[in-house]
Amino acid sequence: MVIYLTRDLMFSSRVRPLVERRGLSLKMASSIDDCLTKLPVWLPEGEARTPSEVCLLVDLKAIADPTELSPLLEAIRTACNGRALRTLAYGPHVHETWLTAAGDAGFGTVMTQGQFDRGFDQWLGEPRVAQQ
Repeated sequence: MVIYLTRDLMFSSRVRPLVERRGLSLKMASSIDDCLTKLPVWLPEGEARTPSEVCLLVDLKAIADPTELSPLLEAIRTACNGRALRTLAYGPHVHETWLTAAGDAGFGTVMTQGQFDRGFDQWLGEPRVAQQ
């Protein structure tokens, strides 16, 4: 499963076919509140560990404040309840402080928007390694 927090319809239309080609489901959220509201439906507590891995993609342009990144990541980790979690945040290259904040918050991969556009498919296909 891929959870994608973005408001950018152009990028989401490029991401969807890459995710689906790999046989994964794509769950979309437009804000942190939207994501947290949908999380119990996407990853119900006490249910079998399917999917076994969750990928979290965060478009930093959809975040109002970089201090929200750590609590979001913690909520996702808690909801994963032992499932492997891979995380990727991306944003415009000129927003260096936001990119740094994502790394500081614990995102496993941080990319500029251009790197994401060119490298997401490769990242998605990389061997699965749990990031805690």
